[in-house]
Amino acid sequence: MAKKADVLTAAALLVKEHGEDAWLEASSKASDHKAAGDIAASQFWAHVADAIAALSGQEAPGVPSYKQ
Repeated sequence: MAKKADVLTAAALLVKEHGEDAWLEASSKASDHKAAGDIAASQFWAHVADAIAALSGQEAPGVPSYKQ
């Protein structure tokens, strides 16, 4: 399992490099690694995408919001 610090560092770097497209970039990396059969890397990038969504205060696209 990826370390929280590594996930947050990757999230911060993607936000710095890609701005509002950071979540999409992380999700794309997760999909690419999954398609290549690299499940560990896919899970890492999925965690990064989740962290970007959480840090931006937004829900990830396609994920229902239960906030009231």
